[in-house]
Amino acid sequence: MQELYPLLAEAEVLVLAAPIYYFTLSAQIQAPIQRIYNMNKPGNLKKTALLASSYSPNVYDGAIGEYRGIINYWGVEDTGIVTAKIDEQKTDATRNRILELVGKLSA
Repeated sequence: MQELYPLLAEAEVLVLAAPIYYFTLSAQIQAPIQRIYNMNKPGNLKKTALLASSYSPNVYDGAIGEYRGIINYWGVEDTGIVTAKIDEQKTDATRNRILELVGKLSA
């Protein structure tokens, strides 16, 4: 994390990408998020997005709620959320949603 703090301090965009195992953001993504709280908010951060995947449909509400709480605390813009269960991950529809999200992040 020590190596990431200077990068986070400069970042204007942050994309959180996480597997959803049991309705909430996984421990693997929670750990760095909780460490980022040491910074209060990454200094120049303006935009965020969430990419979430799962083996099951309709399991994203808890994770999305956590994500929204985090960005609300940071006071940054949500540019979008893309979810895809296992059979949707490599489809053109999901790819297009991600590309649309990238366009919003870079605007």
